[in-house]
Amino acid sequence: MRAVDPSVADGGAVMEDMCDPTPRHGFSTQCAQAPSKGCAVSDSPQPGAELALALGGIGAAVGALRRRRARGCAT
Repeated sequence: MRAVDPSVADGGAVMEDMCDPTPRHGFSTQCAQAPSKGCAVSDSPQPGAELALALGGIGAAVGALRRRRARGCAT
């Protein structure tokens, strides 16, 4: 017997079955083909990514400098 949630089986237990080592959807010696459409993650940067990153860094540096000067801290 195997313990399970009571919502799965009355009494919270089911009979154990023998292990079936057969792959769920069969076995293939070939790799699956990549999906042709859909979302994916790429390690190649998008066009303009370097420029956007550089401008973001410059903006952050300018903002930090303005805050520092607004507080009256001299460099």
